[in-house]
Amino acid sequence: IRDLRPIHIMINGWAGCGKTTLAKITANMLNANFIYRVPEQLDDMDKILDIINEIQSTERLTVFMLDEIHTINKFPKIVNILLPILQEWKYGNADIRPFVMIGATTERDQVVKKQAPLVSRFQVQITLDKYNPSELKTIIKHYKDSQHKNHNMTDEDYDIITKNSRGIP
Repeated sequence: IRDLRPIHIMINGWAGCGKTTLAKITANMLNANFIYRVPEQLDDMDKILDIINEIQSTERLTVFMLDEIHTINKFPKIVNILLPILQEWKYGNADIRPFVMIGATTERDQVVKKQAPLVSRFQVQITLDKYNPSELKTIIKHYKDSQHKNHNMTDEDYDIITKNSRGIP
């Protein structure tokens, strides 16, 4: 991303698997501004223009995450605005500063089926799978050690939590 023009990334995965965390890590690694929205927050033109203005107002790269992108079908105006911006960095006659768009969804097939032109703008598409028990145990131990140092847990405690997490931390 640093060496090329900003690209757009779609992340698909189970609820709680780390889509937003991955987007924030991307923004941090790029030393970029981070804007987070869900389609419901962009239900009128002024809100969309606010984001465009925020992107335009800074010299820094921006990572714009649109979470739950599968719900965008309810808001066709958003799609009509995003398509030329993501393709050509244009809004009407105005040039838009390039940014990284990250779309996140738990229902990729629904987005592909109903918004194929939008999905085609995402050059990188990632699917996050559920974690295996060993990975989950590591994540849970790390969380416990960083947030609850004074609490003791047994290996059996970790196993119970891991088993009941169903692959999601």
